[in-house]
Amino acid sequence: LLYITGTRGCVRRCTFCDVGMIWPKFTTKSGKTIAQEMKYQLDRHPEVKKFYFTDSLINGSTKQIKEMVDYLLENKIDCKWGGQFIVRPPRTQSPEMFKRMAESGCERMLLGVESASQKVLNDMKKGMNIEDVYYTLEQCSLNGITVVPMMIVGYPTEGEKEFQENIDFLHKIKKYNDDGTIFQLSLGPTLRVFEGTPLAHHFAEEGIDYEDSFSWTYDDNTEKVRIERWFQMRNVARDLGFRLAIESPHFLKRRYKNITGEDID
Repeated sequence: LLYITGTRGCVRRCTFCDVGMIWPKFTTKSGKTIAQEMKYQLDRHPEVKKFYFTDSLINGSTKQIKEMVDYLLENKIDCKWGGQFIVRPPRTQSPEMFKRMAESGCERMLLGVESASQKVLNDMKKGMNIEDVYYTLEQCSLNGITVVPMMIVGYPTEGEKEFQENIDFLHKIKKYNDDGTIFQLSLGPTLRVFEGTPLAHHFAEEGIDYEDSFSWTYDDNTEKVRIERWFQMRNVARDLGFRLAIESPHFLKRRYKNITGEDID
């Protein structure tokens, strides 16, 4: 396995993310340049079989990824590759593109889903529709690409209704777990508010103070509530048979005990 970088920055500005602060401008090598770099490394190191992209998103530029895939296929470059993707609709990531990506060696997508609530996605400024998540999972299933859906529990505007939509989402995508498309489910720790992000600016404007990035309250959304929801979602995922990236986060258990004096599991 070799790490490789094709782009820097992101084409979206999700409110919770600090990538836009670190790299304000999205920049990319050409797809042909990236593919040639992959070939160069394969020629020098025959033991290398896979590439993992360090990019915030591989498919930020549809032109770039098409060029890369075309070059890999046209030159019969034999390797596997994967990394982080954003959810795109069929008009910008067609079924044919999924097919060609798989043929060129794409074997795994870490997919930034974050929430199954369209309201929360809109509040996050994700720039995507939940229906496009189902479309992406279907295309990956059809083409043998495994997926790691990445979720966030506890966005400020996530109420009980929105959280229940996340639970319902797990039931809806269970079929993709059962057929092997979902390699792993990533439930990140409860949402953190990082300095310099749009969300931190929003909190400052509303006069919301917090002790650290985990400890904040927005209406009825407290750290206690967020941790309870995290464990509830993890338990549902376990019962449905998902493999989890984090099974039992000790730091969330410690924080919950510090808040309530009680244990949680």
